[in-house]
Amino acid sequence: MEQLDDLIRIAGRKGLMAKAITSSRFDIYSLSSANKQLRTEALECFTSFLCLAGKGNDINQNSEKSEKPIIVISAHKQQKSTFSYEQAFNSLFDALERLSEIAERESVMLAMENPNSGLLLSPLELRELIDEINSPYLGICFNPDNVGQSGDPLDWLRILDRRVIGLRLPIKNVAKNGAEDNKDVIVTELERQGFNSPVICNIIV
Repeated sequence: MEQLDDLIRIAGRKGLMAKAITSSRFDIYSLSSANKQLRTEALECFTSFLCLAGKGNDINQNSEKSEKPIIVISAHKQQKSTFSYEQAFNSLFDALERLSEIAERESVMLAMENPNSGLLLSPLELRELIDEINSPYLGICFNPDNVGQSGDPLDWLRILDRRVIGLRLPIKNVAKNGAEDNKDVIVTELERQGFNSPVICNIIV
C-alpha cells in the first residue's frame, strides 16, 4: 500500500489522476475461494483500496458517479476450487455486500469485472446479483473479451444496461460481424444507453 500511495502522489505531481485501480493478485475468484485465508486477504486488500480512494472524497460526496474514483475487482484466470458453485457464489455475494457498504461510506464506486469462467456466466445471473445487493455504489466493469462463447457482448450490454459503470479495454474479436476491432460498436451501444463513465485503463498493483 505504501507503493500505491507513492504512485498516486507522483501521478498528482504530474497532473495525472488514477481513476481506476485494481489488483493483479486478488480478484473475484479470490473473494469466492474455498480458502478462507485467501478470501480474508482479498477482502482486506479491496477494503484498503476503497479507504485509500476515499481519502480525497471528503469534499466531493455529492459528485456524479462518473466523477468518483473506481475500484475494480478484476476477473483473472480462475484457479481450480473445491467449493461448490453455490458456496462460491454465496462467498462472492457476501464479500461484495460488505465491500459495497464500505464503498458507500467512502463515496467510491466499486466495479466487478464480468468473469470468463467458473461463475456468473450469464448476464441475467450477473444482473440479478447486482440488483439483489442493491447498492448505488456497485456496478460492473464490462469486459467484452470475457463474454467468449457465452453470447453476444452487445446483448450482454443491453441486459446489464445501467449497471455497467466501466469498460475494460482492449476489445478484440467480439463482434459477430467479423470485425477485427469493434470498439466503435461497443462504445456506440454504451452511448445509446447513456453511459457517461470513462473507459477504464487499469493500473495494476
